[in-house]
Amino acid sequence: MNYQKLKEILENSDPSEWLYFDKYNQFTYKNDVNLRIVRSDFEENTSFNEPWATKHPDHNATRVFLTVYYGQSIIGEKMMVDVDGYRATLPIPKLTTMTVSQADYRLALIINGSHGNRLDEYLKRSDITVE
Repeated sequence: MNYQKLKEILENSDPSEWLYFDKYNQFTYKNDVNLRIVRSDFEENTSFNEPWATKHPDHNATRVFLTVYYGQSIIGEKMMVDVDGYRATLPIPKLTTMTVSQADYRLALIINGSHGNRLDEYLKRSDITVE
């Protein structure tokens, strides 16, 4: 498996192709169990106070860190934001355009697939669009 192929899987896989293990904050790709995404533990996350993140019914927003592994190798890291009392995890937009990349959107789809995928609804509420 090479890096480009891993990026393609992350950018093209469906959330249903991932297993979620709540106890371990981990997502495992069903078609190659060496590929996994690990969320930071809740106690490691800190408050996040950008207006787009706190405009939801529950105003609390928290940074969450995602680490992508293939086997024991780290493939990438990404910071996202849990909003509305952990009801959705959003990619952080470019503040000048309020847009997120397609790759960040696809990663967020995987992460949100574990608890009812309302990503598009929350992006719209936050005035964020996908490039």
